[in-house]
This record gives sequence, structure tokens and C-alpha cells, in this order.
Amino acid sequence: WVLTAAHCFDPIRKTGMVYLVIGATQLTKPGPGAQLRRIKKLVRHEHYNPSDKSNDIALLELSKPVDCNPYVQLACVADPALSLSELQNCWVAGWG
Repeated sequence: WVLTAAHCFDPIRKTGMVYLVIGATQLTKPGPGAQLRRIKKLVRHEHYNPSDKSNDIALLELSKPVDCNPYVQLACVADPALSLSELQNCWVAGWG
């Protein structure tokens, strides 16, 4: 599974026609660590709103697993028991 932004798929009607390039540092020259996958299933947040981009998150089930390598690593997910104050800022970095 891949965590992504739901708005990236607003204009796309047939997700099965989309390839994901995973582990590339340049899209024009994907390099030795790059892997191509098709999307098996797109799951948008049930309350995603395209007009204001609230709940702009989605999961992509891939056609087959991705192999970890120096260019592809798993992301750590916080323990569900971890409690954060509503007044704390949190950041996530990425590009896609």
C-alpha cells in the first residue's frame, strides 16, 4: 500500500491505466532502484472534499509488492496509542 494525496486522483477516472514510479530520483531517468507498479485499488478518505481539499488522503493498493532497496524504504507509522495535544504542530514531508 502507498499513502498519497487524494487530490492527485481527482482528474483520473481509470486508475488501472496509471503506473507508479517508486524509488526514482528523476522521472526522466528512473535509475536502478526504480520500480513500476499499477494500482489495484484506490481508497480515498470517506470524507475527502475536492472543493476545499479537506481530508486529502488516500491509500493505493499496488498490483504487487515493492522491494525495499536504498531508494525505497518503509515509512514508520506512529503507534495508535500515541496521544498528541490538539495544539501541537506535526509535519510530514514528501513529494509525488
